[in-house]
Amino acid sequence: MTPTPKPCTIDESGRVTIPSWQNPDPEMFDYIPMADAKLSAGGGCFVLSEDMRDYYAFRKSWLYRVASSPKSVVLMRVQGSSMDPTIQDGDAVMIDTGRRDIKEGMIYALRVDSTVMIKRLSFRIGGKVRIISDNRQDFEPYEADTKDLHIIGQIIFFCRSFISD
Repeated sequence: MTPTPKPCTIDESGRVTIPSWQNPDPEMFDYIPMADAKLSAGGGCFVLSEDMRDYYAFRKSWLYRVASSPKSVVLMRVQGSSMDPTIQDGDAVMIDTGRRDIKEGMIYALRVDSTVMIKRLSFRIGGKVRIISDNRQDFEPYEADTKDLHIIGQIIFFCRSFISD
């Protein structure tokens, strides 16, 4: 039987007790790579490296629910403010490379030439795609031909640290 952590408790004084998880089973986790390159949330950036920086553990049961396959996901950092307030500079996103078909209004990692970026996508008439930033004050939406876009994958998860390095 797979060990599970005990729930947090709060006593009458409001103190929270966070129990430790003794000996978690490493087989419960898949290790997802963090790419060394960054996704632009702004004017675009160039892919300088396809090296993997690190690996992060995610529960297999969660990955099988949200991803097309654990082998199809990769983590990347975001650089820039075009997707504010949803995704911010320094956030990490999980990209499902098995999900390349555009779903209206979803967020994708994409490449145009050697520039990689993160944007919302929306279909338009005549084989066009509208490329949308959430920060519309500073970044206007624009259109591109589908043949000029390479969808890397759909963003299925993101995380943010509140502590600066």
